[in-house]
Amino acid sequence: MIVGDNQPYPAKPGYDNNTGWGSPDVSHLMQLLTGRVTPVSNAKPAALATFSTSSCGTLATDPVGDDNYDPEGQAAVAQPGQNPQLDLTGVAMQLSPDGQTLRIIVSVANMTTTIPTPGVENDYNVVWAYNGTTYFAQLAVEPGGVVNAYDGQLVRASLENRYQQLDVVNGSIATGPNGTAEIDVPLADIGNPPLGAILPFPTSQSYVRLGVLAGSLQPVDATNAGLSYLFAGGC
Repeated sequence: MIVGDNQPYPAKPGYDNNTGWGSPDVSHLMQLLTGRVTPVSNAKPAALATFSTSSCGTLATDPVGDDNYDPEGQAAVAQPGQNPQLDLTGVAMQLSPDGQTLRIIVSVANMTTTIPTPGVENDYNVVWAYNGTTYFAQLAVEPGGVVNAYDGQLVRASLENRYQQLDVVNGSIATGPNGTAEIDVPLADIGNPPLGAILPFPTSQSYVRLGVLAGSLQPVDATNAGLSYLFAGGC
């Protein structure tokens, strides 16, 4: 470069106080080094993210006997495996035959309506994401065996994750060993995912609600991430 200056020092041929020996001529340098003006890369393009999926059956599992209900303030530390009605063993999803409802089925070691003291409600939640929104389905077993079910969104509020119930939906339980909690969620409530859509790694959790009027949730058990759910018919 021989044009321009930085006030006291003008650019000139050879060494100068602006650029030393000048700016590199990259095109000629590449030609000398590689015989080409443009670089060549042998790197393979990055692969698109893929998920192991299922449209039927169990998506995630969890060992039996690892439930742990230990609310703050109890006189003694609780031992795992004392509440099989909250001991999760798996979660499954299925699309209803009419394609309008997502059936979510949480399996437990032994489903009963017993709520451990000092709880007021047993909760079974399933969480997943779609199109940037985190959704959940929840089934609540209340005193006397009353069952209520909801869907909604998991939101961040005051440094906490909160389950924001938006809709009342159909839910049921099957009691006994290898029992289940089922929540039927209309697709219209969760973004209307089309056939071929994927819900990555849905997980389930069990809680005991402490206190009334939307009291705090005491975690008891959770499934690990497993397969992703693929929306497809034929189940």
